[in-house]
Amino acid sequence: MKTTSDLLQLVNKAIEKNNLFKKSHSEGKLYNIFFISFSGNVNQISIDYCGVYDSESKTNRYDRCSGYLDKEENIQELYWFLKNRL
Repeated sequence: MKTTSDLLQLVNKAIEKNNLFKKSHSEGKLYNIFFISFSGNVNQISIDYCGVYDSESKTNRYDRCSGYLDKEENIQELYWFLKNRL
């Protein structure tokens, strides 16, 4: 079982990957871009994922996952959503 701490470590990795996207581009490569929103007053996190290709011939992807950090099943869902896209 993954914890909130495990999830937040992955969130940190996703933010680091966003910064790498700004520094390098290559034709036809898939770039994973994450938009992460945290609402502290309700302890909720929302993750938007965009898989962006640097090519016109491939289709971009978009997914979203959100949940409350005080519910174990939401933590697991958020963790694996992010882990599978990193």
